[in-house]
Amino acid sequence: QAKLEESQQANTEDILLPEEKTETQGNSGEGQTEETQEEAADQSGELQATQSERARTLSFSENSLIEWPASGSVLINYSMDKTVYFSTLEEYKYNPALIIGGAVNDQVISAGKGIVKSIDRTPQEGTTVTVDMGNGYEAIYGQLQNVQVKTGDSVEAKTVLGYLAEPTRYY
Repeated sequence: QAKLEESQQANTEDILLPEEKTETQGNSGEGQTEETQEEAADQSGELQATQSERARTLSFSENSLIEWPASGSVLINYSMDKTVYFSTLEEYKYNPALIIGGAVNDQVISAGKGIVKSIDRTPQEGTTVTVDMGNGYEAIYGQLQNVQVKTGDSVEAKTVLGYLAEPTRYY
């Protein structure tokens, strides 16, 4: 239980709403000494360099196989060429994702090897984890809670990323 709470606490710091990101970015450096600003910049630069090196070793391609990330079946297919009916919104929309069913608290695993690029929160997808799989390919996992990874983490196929949350009103 303590590990779960610690993980939840650590991950909520990575998750910023869009308005928080803007505000945080706009205030970066305020109240910090030049020395702490330089240390933060050095650490950020080192993290980005390490992530870039690891990303170069990833070799995902259109022929690569991926794992099924959740326990359920497809509820809504990917569709960017025609609209799909979203019953919760009572409207037709394009669907830029594959919507897989599952029960709240089911594990969501990484479909393949990669590096956690970002952890975000949006009204549509809830908490999302984006994994850079290499060669320009990314996997984005949404509707998550209790995220188990941090930005910059390397993950293997079948690594638990988090657990299914209650779906947002969009899904």
